[in-house]
Amino acid sequence: MACLRLTLIEPKPGSREEMQTVLTLLDAKLAKTPGLIFSFVTQLETDRLGRIALWQSKEDANRVAMRDDVLALRARLRSLALGTEETLMDLRSGYLPEPLAALIAGETAMEPIALKLGAVA
Repeated sequence: MACLRLTLIEPKPGSREEMQTVLTLLDAKLAKTPGLIFSFVTQLETDRLGRIALWQSKEDANRVAMRDDVLALRARLRSLALGTEETLMDLRSGYLPEPLAALIAGETAMEPIALKLGAVA
């Protein structure tokens, strides 16, 4: 069953830019990981950054989270943060465009591409 990992992080004063860099590096490092459907680095309000990742299964998400390179980046993020929240949620229902629905169902595969949506302020 597909799952969504939501991470929210409040940067320490003066660490926002470095935290953004580490989140972007983590996102890029995981881009071609088997089981990852998509991910985004986000901004919530003006004081928190985050990351949203959709995985084909909890097993995929948890396996990757325990890799040494990912653990090192997550430790770096925690060192830059006043506080963090992380949640792993099963998807139960929803509505998606057909190509994305097929991807989540594991019926098709796509090569990831980097999006340039604008800098997080």
